[in-house]
Amino acid sequence: MNDNDEEHGVLAEQLAYYRARAPEYDEWFLRQGRYDHGDAHRRLWFGEVATVEKALAEAGPASDILELACGTGIWTQRLVAKATRLTASTHLQK
Repeated sequence: MNDNDEEHGVLAEQLAYYRARAPEYDEWFLRQGRYDHGDAHRRLWFGEVATVEKALAEAGPASDILELACGTGIWTQRLVAKATRLTASTHLQK
């Protein structure tokens, strides 16, 4: 086994792991299921999300955008409307 085979195996393992966990990340972000701690908590969280969305809109990136640790793409959806080209990465490679 050479280094490329080993690296490919590790990346495939990571990809499978994150694909399996993606629904949990979305539940966390959306405060659903076990992450739902009531109306007050959701209002506070989504108020914070709105603050970040507003700052993003005001910053107005309108060129090439590199999004690192994009997860399931919740923020990618917001960035793509602003970008001439968007690269979203779930991990960094050597």
